[in-house]
Amino acid sequence: MASTPRPRPRSDAWQVYYYFYDTDDKRRQSSETFEEFAEAQWWAELIDKVGIAEALKVLEARRDTGSEVILLTTWLHRYVDRLVGVQEDGRRKYRRFIRNDIVPFFGEGAPLEAVTQDTDAAWIVYLEQDRGNSPKTIANKHGS
Repeated sequence: MASTPRPRPRSDAWQVYYYFYDTDDKRRQSSETFEEFAEAQWWAELIDKVGIAEALKVLEARRDTGSEVILLTTWLHRYVDRLVGVQEDGRRKYRRFIRNDIVPFFGEGAPLEAVTQDTDAAWIVYLEQDRGNSPKTIANKHGS
């Protein structure tokens, strides 16, 4: 479990400590620093949801300032807007899925690269355990 973000001494930044196993299988401690508390809290929660290895990949992709970084929510909304043969009430339903089920898990500023097999599996567990969705509802949301 990740630690709660702590204020960094003599700074306006927030630090999140975490543990990982190095190549010699020794447990090590490290930390990441964030300017905003909300971002530090998001990352600490992401560690709890998907594990440190995947969380580090998401953080690296998010911090990449290149112009090729596409946000997950931006891509999803573009996808919904381009669907053919879907009426407006269907589009509203898909946007609700994004707002209520995807953004709370991945975060508002998650890059598209944040979606991996591991984070996808963790999202399904989140829908079942945290959101209380039935298997049929999860299948519908996952297949949308």
